Amino acid sequence: MAIRPQPLAARIRAVNVLLHRWLGLTAGVLFVLLGLSGSLLVFGPEFLALQHRAVAGPPPEGWESNRAAVLARTLDEHPPGQVELVRFPREPLGVYEIYLADELQEYRHALSGEVLHERERLGDLLMVAREFHTHLLTGETGELVLGWLGLVLLVSGLWIWWPPKGAWGAALRYPVVRLPGPLLYWWHSTTGAVSFLLLGFLSLTGAAIVFYAVSQSLLTGLLGGQPPVLPTRVATHAEIEWPAVLQRLDHTLPEGRTVFFYPPAEPGTPLVFRKQLPGELHPNGRSHVLLDARGELAAAYDASAAGWGIRATDSIYPLHAGRVGASWWQWVVAIAGVLPLPLFITGFILWRRARPPARNRSASSRSPA
Repeated sequence: MAIRPQPLAARIRAVNVLLHRWLGLTAGVLFVLLGLSGSLLVFGPEFLALQHRAVAGPPPEGWESNRAAVLARTLDEHPPGQVELVRFPREPLGVYEIYLADELQEYRHALSGEVLHERERLGDLLMVAREFHTHLLTGETGELVLGWLGLVLLVSGLWIWWPPKGAWGAALRYPVVRLPGPLLYWWHSTTGAVSFLLLGFLSLTGAAIVFYAVSQSLLTGLLGGQPPVLPTRVATHAEIEWPAVLQRLDHTLPEGRTVFFYPPAEPGTPLVFRKQLPGELHPNGRSHVLLDARGELAAAYDASAAGWGIRATDSIYPLHAGRVGASWWQWVVAIAGVLPLPLFITGFILWRRARPPARNRSASSRSPA
């Protein structure tokens, strides 16, 4: 009797089940670690404050009046170009965070500028988590591959679970038969379906961060807006006149909070400051103030007044990192990072249960063709 071929939909589903199963087994550990590291980074500053009490707490009273002395001391104690970024104090870390070219970080007292703590690139759990989550410890190529694998795994899982028309109640109903197999499958499929939108959203925003220029081009094309064009050269001066620089900084976009300072890489490049204005979702702000060493204004950019495409692009990072200023979203993103763990555990157990015993496998391998 001739064997009737399977319908195309059934064959596609069978291939999808096989693809989902082996992707989950081979890449599942990486996704679990990626999710857990992301959950840790959502509360990174808070964990660092708990770990090192010397850098924890709100900035000390009067720290703003000492900004000139601390910034000057920081730059003087390092060779030119060594200091790449300075983060100004804010709770929960009431110290200056200094990012150096050799991938070291310093934490300096907000009043004296004294170094209170130093961190190496992979010197503690948070640094390892950040490097793994952002670069997979292998650079952007590995990150790109894992990002595509994650999207394939999520989509294939939803395809497998998606119930036929009229069967939604059965798909979501707790199994009547209280056996390990049906219960495990229900937990695995339900957890995957419930978490699909959230994990998919975080995967998409993570990919958008990697492909930032492409994301910005797409969003500005759809929603409008133009990225700012900022000057790259200013008048060259021998030394930075900090009182004049900080006075002009405070009077430019005065309603904003200064977050970052990018020291000039070479003579003639501007002093770049980033501010967060009240209308910005980004925790670090995307508004810029550019000055020369005497405090003359080179440019000012108000990101809160940008077009919707630029504002949408600026929202990608805070949404992905859970840093939108709302604690509930911070917790949602942190919990989402834990979801791949039960998915992997239940999927692995289901795979083990579905495999024939070793005795049967060896017997079948000896059977004649």
